[in-house]
Amino acid sequence: ITHSALITIYTIGGDNYSHLYLVIVLLMQMVVPFSKKTIPAIFAVLMPLLMVGAYLFDLTHVPPHPIGSANTILAVLNILVASSGMAVLISLERFVRSIMEEYQRERMELIEAQANLDPLTTLYNRRFADVYFEKIAASRRKEVYCVAIGDIDDFKVVNDTYGHSAGDKVLITLAESLKQNTRKTDHVFRWGGEEFLLVLSDSTLEDSCALLEKIRARVENTPGCAENHTIHFTVTFG
Repeated sequence: ITHSALITIYTIGGDNYSHLYLVIVLLMQMVVPFSKKTIPAIFAVLMPLLMVGAYLFDLTHVPPHPIGSANTILAVLNILVASSGMAVLISLERFVRSIMEEYQRERMELIEAQANLDPLTTLYNRRFADVYFEKIAASRRKEVYCVAIGDIDDFKVVNDTYGHSAGDKVLITLAESLKQNTRKTDHVFRWGGEEFLLVLSDSTLEDSCALLEKIRARVENTPGCAENHTIHFTVTFG
């Protein structure tokens, strides 16, 4: 585009507003997502200088192939095309910016999820639990929480008998049961190994014990399946 505009100014003169295409090139650096920030900065400095230079050159230069009255028709055409191009670029810049912002947001959510979630069970991990407890401690709201920890009984026997992949399936089965039988306001964490931490909000001790007993019974009656083996296991809460 720059080359075409400069050749036009040199060949037939600049009375036809060919220099408007240099403005389009200047706007393009806003749209293109360059990997280095120095590139659009160079564009932002060089293009205005080039535009001023082309204008001064046109004032003192006699074009070798002047087109006379046809300059008026070409000027109208150039104004229409350049204006349309600028409008498209401005709209495209906003569109690209929204896409980039959405990408950055999704990227941050992915990084946050990788940092806060246990990759095996997709439960919150102990790192996030520490942050959550700090948030509770700093809160001025007077809320009641019941905190319980669950441990799979004789989990080492499961690993020794069926293998660690089967043990992973048992952990996943328990995690799913915990997620399905707790409320959205509750939090379940994988505390470490075969230990799971539950934080039940706005729940009395009696209600919490009843819920934990319900979960314990369901886990006992929901065996895990791994490599053609049905593995019965139990969990104890405290």
